[in-house]
Amino acid sequence: MQLTLPQVLSVFLSLLLVLPSTWARAATKPTVLVAPMEGGEGNRRARSALISSFRETGQVNVIEEDAVDRYLEDRNASSQGHESPSDGTQKLKSGIKAYRALKIDQAISHLELAKKEFREHLVQAEDFQALRATQMYLAMTYLAKKNRQRAKDEITEAILLDPGREKRKLPSKHYSPAVRKLFREVLRQIMEGEHGDLEVTSLPSGAVVYVDGKSIGASPVRVRELPAGEHFLRVEAEGRKPYMKAVTIIQGENRIPVELPKIDSVDLEKMFSILPKADQISPKRSAFLDEMGIGLGADILVFLAPSEGSVKGQLYDLRSQEISVLESGSSPQELVNKLSKHMDSDGYVIPPKTELSKRSQQTVQRQNPPIFRPAPGTRLSDQATHPMPKTSPTENQWYKNKWIWIGVGAVLATGAGVFLLTDLGKKGATTSTINVTIP
Repeated sequence: MQLTLPQVLSVFLSLLLVLPSTWARAATKPTVLVAPMEGGEGNRRARSALISSFRETGQVNVIEEDAVDRYLEDRNASSQGHESPSDGTQKLKSGIKAYRALKIDQAISHLELAKKEFREHLVQAEDFQALRATQMYLAMTYLAKKNRQRAKDEITEAILLDPGREKRKLPSKHYSPAVRKLFREVLRQIMEGEHGDLEVTSLPSGAVVYVDGKSIGASPVRVRELPAGEHFLRVEAEGRKPYMKAVTIIQGENRIPVELPKIDSVDLEKMFSILPKADQISPKRSAFLDEMGIGLGADILVFLAPSEGSVKGQLYDLRSQEISVLESGSSPQELVNKLSKHMDSDGYVIPPKTELSKRSQQTVQRQNPPIFRPAPGTRLSDQATHPMPKTSPTENQWYKNKWIWIGVGAVLATGAGVFLLTDLGKKGATTSTINVTIP
């Protein structure tokens, strides 16, 4: 494709006009996170309406309400030691389906994943039951692969995690004769093998102790004659982070001391309450908000507070640590419009007017140095001894402005690129002759 010189210049000028404005729009569109507000269903609806109103302005990116709520739920669950729900159930179903279809390798793959998922989320008795079922189906798949030792290992682990192991029987409806026979053999070996006593103490005392998903009482507590091998211990107390760990019981005495730290959960009322001043935010709250901003990709937080017949709102800039004045609106659109006025063209929160006026005053003083006036009674001829203050050599020197040179560099680079990528750089320069008649 050949371009004429006028076409090249037209493309070049269009790039100069369009690209800077596009970059500016992309760079000045902050991401806003509307924080939850304590209260009932009415407050939740008000928050949802504000999120929609912010999105309709087109001036900001808005983080979805569900994403914020999930983040807070996961953080509280993590601080309390409870993991998010496992999806091992679906993998278990897929493994059983593949086994019944005689797709043994595929069944093993699904069941191993299910086993891993369940082991990472052993909290309730149902979780242990699901893990035991998974391991029994794994035993059947390994028997189908003629791997008796792997099948025996799976059954051994399942029996050790079963508080009702002595009375457990496998139903013939779900399990093959081969796996039921191996189960009875392994159970007899475990019951006739080594056993140990487990004693659990905790700080604070009185915590509820679970072994393999079954409560054995409040600490300090002792359970006798546990089969030697791996068991799961969980210790819980109100207001404390639970202790959950796999422990290996050996023959004889097994003493396990447990310390339960206090739960550091998120107090929404404190973390998202209105701020009188930005410098009054506590270090703990600041660290939490920064962590949340990074985790969800937020630039500006919106704090909300219910008011009679309206909702109050305030902006907190995570980048500059500036906070806006408190605004109130009787409708979501009104409040959003008021809050939007506290963001400048670069997408940053404008500080309160008092602080802004101080900054503006300082800027004016820097840009306009005081005018020299001779003292009363001083003759004009005496001004030689009181010379006018000279302008600093660096003032008003445009060539020292880095942004000018960045712009010039961008222009030159774009021009050079157009030159090299078109026939202008390949065919060389052309010469035009202009005939002028001189009278």
